[in-house]
Amino acid sequence: MISVVIPVMNEAENISRLIPGIYSLPYAVEVLLVDTKEGSTDGTLEIVENFKNNYKNLNLIRQQGTGFANAITEGLKLAKGDIIVTMDAENHLPGEIPLLINKLREENADVVVGSRFLKGANVDLDKKRLIPSKIANKIARASLQLNVKDCSSGFRVYRSGAIKDAVVNMKTQYFSVQVEILDRIKEAKGKILEIPCTYLARESGKSKYDIKPAVEDGMTILKIAKDRQVEDIKSRIKGVKEKTESSKEKTGSMKEKFRDMKIGVDKVKSKGKDIFRDKFRDKFK
Repeated sequence: MISVVIPVMNEAENISRLIPGIYSLPYAVEVLLVDTKEGSTDGTLEIVENFKNNYKNLNLIRQQGTGFANAITEGLKLAKGDIIVTMDAENHLPGEIPLLINKLREENADVVVGSRFLKGANVDLDKKRLIPSKIANKIARASLQLNVKDCSSGFRVYRSGAIKDAVVNMKTQYFSVQVEILDRIKEAKGKILEIPCTYLARESGKSKYDIKPAVEDGMTILKIAKDRQVEDIKSRIKGVKEKTESSKEKTGSMKEKFRDMKIGVDKVKSKGKDIFRDKFRDKFK
């Protein structure tokens, strides 16, 4: 089964188009629409209830916490599929989900990212959003050494086993959760791939993007990178100390061997002297 996780705060018009597209895919599908704790006020609930008459495993979840990061992580934790898709309600095409799933299966990857920044991507995003996004991605890639062009993309497919452990005790609260998830999968030696995707301009509803939380998340990402560098330095120092101790132990062991050899040589010499003395004494008796 394929699970599809979508944050849906006040996305009534968008999910009206999105849900039929998801259920037209050639998979057994579970859809988790993650709403805010307070609930959407634009008729999202009513639309979902109507769709439930035609589509199985369609769930509207009220998140327990707050914020975009919490919506994503709660949905990922609740998903039952062996492959889990995350996507935006307004920007991504359900028809491209099979492209990501096929890549995941063919390359035996842990996550495949639908990238806005690879050659072949079809992106309808104004420069006011596109340029800051590219800059933020470059900073995140450099800070965390992520080999991914679009590490903040929300259009992804995961292997369930790779993502469940990665979303425990997240540090980011907003959109940089996407970066933190990739970083955790990378640290767990997971295989991360990306392919170009389509990114549509929002036609209805209000964007949830806000510069203030974006900056706060950026600072959190930099702190994660700094903490990792500190841990890396500590690990290297520990390694040097262990090598030094090991070298001392080897030196001590060699000294003991030389001492034992010297004792052995002295015994041989002593025994040789005794034999020579005895023979000399016997000869001149």
